[in-house]
Amino acid sequence: MYRSLFAAVVLCLAFAACKDDSKKIPPGQSSASIIHNPNTANGLDTREVASLPVLTFEDTAHDFGTIKEGEKVEHEFVFKNTGRSSLILTGAETSCGCTVPTFTHEPVAPGATGTLKVLFSSEGKHGHVVKVVTVKSNAYPSTKYVTIAAEVQ
Repeated sequence: MYRSLFAAVVLCLAFAACKDDSKKIPPGQSSASIIHNPNTANGLDTREVASLPVLTFEDTAHDFGTIKEGEKVEHEFVFKNTGRSSLILTGAETSCGCTVPTFTHEPVAPGATGTLKVLFSSEGKHGHVVKVVTVKSNAYPSTKYVTIAAEVQ
């Protein structure tokens, strides 16, 4: 009995997958399903987006230049809340333990600034190194990225 039911479901799915919708769209035109509006893609309308905080970094990349293996270097990224409500950073992550981010934990008012410090340890590293820090917040969009680079000798 279960085999018959399973076969019927598979058969129905196969017929549904073979449905030809190409006749509904005139040649040379695209389907509306491929159009994406970034203001509403995540369920927010334009008014909601306009009221959210916005995380804006002064710079999103820093190059330490040439450093010696084993050296620890630090850079402070400055950001501003260019939105209309308080900005709260919820996390900063890296893919490697050699890079340690610390950030402003207090809410950042509209127009105010905060910092993201990134400490990089070149212990065991050689050559050109690039590390990405993923910054998460209550802003729109909720994820931003900053990078650090160094030439380790």
